[in-house]
Amino acid sequence: MVDDLERAAAPFLNHGFRLKTGRLHANNLLNRHIKFRDGSSIELMTVQGRPRDAMAERYAELLAAGEGGVYVAFNLPNIQGAQRVADTLGLQPQRSSSGPWRFLGFAGSSPAAAAFFSAGGAPAIDADSLVTHTPPVSGLAEAWLEGGPELKVLLLKLGARRCGPATFAGLSGERFALHRGAVVIVPQRRGVRPRVLGVVVRSESAAGVIHPHASFWVRYEPQGFRTTTSGAGVGASIGARRRAQAHELGKSLHRLIRSPCRARHQEDAIAAGLRAAGVEHSQRTIG
Repeated sequence: MVDDLERAAAPFLNHGFRLKTGRLHANNLLNRHIKFRDGSSIELMTVQGRPRDAMAERYAELLAAGEGGVYVAFNLPNIQGAQRVADTLGLQPQRSSSGPWRFLGFAGSSPAAAAFFSAGGAPAIDADSLVTHTPPVSGLAEAWLEGGPELKVLLLKLGARRCGPATFAGLSGERFALHRGAVVIVPQRRGVRPRVLGVVVRSESAAGVIHPHASFWVRYEPQGFRTTTSGAGVGASIGARRRAQAHELGKSLHRLIRSPCRARHQEDAIAAGLRAAGVEHSQRTIG
């Protein structure tokens, strides 16, 4: 979530990312997207003018609390199963919809507030020019977000797999592998709404870290890089994301990528288990 969309986009443009222009929605939400070839994306979101509905009001409240990453969104075949689990865990799930899209978010006080689930709709087909970046980046590999123990349990019950500890830039968390991706859950700060801290992107040639925003980092991971404690990626998004027709809590969904923390021979069995649990290999971002 950012205050000035053009100002927030400038650092990404300066680092060679191509941005897709969004549109001003009827509720005064305005966005821009960074799209990748694997279907994942990063979405920048702002509120332009007076919020015109409850969703825009929530975004305005998030923005008032400070700029930065607010949602990591996961795409599921259906929302009902995730809602049932979230209810039993006391995560304060909140259902909403927009056209063919169905959304499941969480109250700001929830340990899962930085996570977002969506179902339905259809992925956008973008021109090659919009997914060509310099240096080349093929997609999101991992998302780092704050959350409580209950969020970990939710992911496990939906079919995620514990991958072990993860550390980066003074942050320590626990990595969870999805069908084709991973997230790292960092303990949330007391009395503060959980946030999205940064993402890892897969690149053919680049390495290192950039800070397009003071509270959000992007780390380049060379294509094919693998370690026993490092997960591959899930789709994640910064700011609050939303698709053109998918309004509601940030939701740029991201397509998950293969997680390196599990052995090759285990992948088919794990993938089958994830599908049985209702977790698809397609995901869209986070906001």
